[in-house]
Amino acid sequence: MRLLSLVLLSLTLSHAATASPDCAASTNRRPVSEPGSARTLRVVLYPFIPGFDSFKNEVKARFETAHPDIQLDIIDLSDNYYGPFVSKFIGCTEADVYELDSVFLHDFALNKKIQELPPEAALPTASLLKNAILGSMVNGKRYGAPHWVCGNFLFFDASDSKLQGVKTLKELKKILGSQPKPDDGLAVDLMGKSTLGEFYLNAAFDRYGDLDQARRHIALYDPILKDDLVAMSEVCAVEGCRKSEQHGTPFFAEEFAQKRARALVGYSESLNGALLAGADTSKCPTATSCRADANFDVEELPLDDKGAHTMSWVDSFTVDAKCNDQCAKDAVAFIQFVTSDDMFLLALLPSTGVPAYLLPAKASLYSNSALLAKAHLYPKLKTIIEDAAVPSALGLNEQLRNVGRQLDADLPH
Repeated sequence: MRLLSLVLLSLTLSHAATASPDCAASTNRRPVSEPGSARTLRVVLYPFIPGFDSFKNEVKARFETAHPDIQLDIIDLSDNYYGPFVSKFIGCTEADVYELDSVFLHDFALNKKIQELPPEAALPTASLLKNAILGSMVNGKRYGAPHWVCGNFLFFDASDSKLQGVKTLKELKKILGSQPKPDDGLAVDLMGKSTLGEFYLNAAFDRYGDLDQARRHIALYDPILKDDLVAMSEVCAVEGCRKSEQHGTPFFAEEFAQKRARALVGYSESLNGALLAGADTSKCPTATSCRADANFDVEELPLDDKGAHTMSWVDSFTVDAKCNDQCAKDAVAFIQFVTSDDMFLLALLPSTGVPAYLLPAKASLYSNSALLAKAHLYPKLKTIIEDAAVPSALGLNEQLRNVGRQLDADLPH
């Protein structure tokens, strides 16, 4: 396994890319507390996880039971976490605790929106994945308590020996064929500015093997990298790979589960959608109609002919710069609570009985027997993701959305 050390990007960006967003119209401002009332702790949870609504409600109920003197106000940014830079965008929200995607970590830390993480809120570094630790730091200082890590993978049937060990996009295209039959191609969501921008950066990292080099090619809009994503679209199993109505839905995971695609590209939690389809008798009427967990295998995702270099993101709990004294104590109590094994497992093994397949930042959970009984790929996923590079830089989110906007215009529909 290749050791991919973290590269924290140092960007020289235009004023437009680095300027703080105009948040004048934001509705997510911190309210004034009423004297004598229970203390309110405002929290943003990362919303794009399976069963988010149920998890959010359980977090609130359980935390308030354990801490009756604190009222938890959970701000739901499901509709607009990443942008645009108005209203409910994460950068225009005022909270005490932010669960922050690492794409924003430099922006929040260097613009002094968050403080260094109180030491008592941090899990021991020895208990965390390597990329989780590095993805919660800026300039050697720790700002986040890691919760989840994520990245794109190539999932396929365990019996498909040709896809095992695939290393380059060229190999992948050859295996699938230049014009694959519907059930021989990829199920992959190639819509959305953030999604396409992330694929572009990952293709650049695969090609150049260095995140600083990859970053330079965002501004250049490298035609080789655009062609990589065109090639992905050409080996799609379904026309819906470039249809907006399928974006952000379980559609692609369900196509893979129902054997209408040879392979699935996506985050690990996309397997939750595949397994939910398998549990639905209207979609999978017999035991062999759909792929089950035992049928899944995984490899690094190659997005360029030069090879695969795994890139990941880290979602960490961070504390607002203005959250001091009692607020800071309450924030620490919340972070300690939500990063306990019980709360990790609540999200990983939801009440549906279908594993979420999220990747926890805590290393010991990858060998948890209850989790492995439902989701056998965790050890292999850990091997792939734990040494992955974690990009973070000033203005990176908007840079990726800009290149994604250009790709969306240029890729075939």
